[in-house]
Amino acid sequence: MTHEEILTTLGHYVDYLIAGSTAEAPLWNIEKVRSGKPNKWNYIDGCMITACLSLYKTTGDEKFLDFSKKFLDYFVKDNGVIETYDPAEYNLDNVNQGKNLFTLYDLTGNQRYRDAIETIRGQLETQPRTKEGNFWHKKIYPNQVWLDGTYMAQPFYM
Repeated sequence: MTHEEILTTLGHYVDYLIAGSTAEAPLWNIEKVRSGKPNKWNYIDGCMITACLSLYKTTGDEKFLDFSKKFLDYFVKDNGVIETYDPAEYNLDNVNQGKNLFTLYDLTGNQRYRDAIETIRGQLETQPRTKEGNFWHKKIYPNQVWLDGTYMAQPFYM
């Protein structure tokens, strides 16, 4: 395959994913869909929406921004409340999706995103920490620091 053919194939695949996905049933998290459990605010979706927003910034194609906004608006309500997100879980995985709120706030100026940012920031203010000061990965894993927690939380925290 040539480089151009690879890019075309990848483009078709991304189009397939966003055309067939909703916040309730994202194709990239088909295990969740097949389980019959409702989708929740999660890091997997955060990764995909980060990719879509990057594609928007790179290509200028509004379909990526529109999809990302619609997807996140399913969870982030007008008052900034994030449906299915519980800060008291103290789960760094759930911070990952929050990185996209900065981009949407910058692009739209919509206060709901800023309010949701503050909600997630509030979790980090009281997130349990090791005696050295590092975040626990999750409340249910006392004193455990996971490498992916750095990816999930630190860019948001900065």
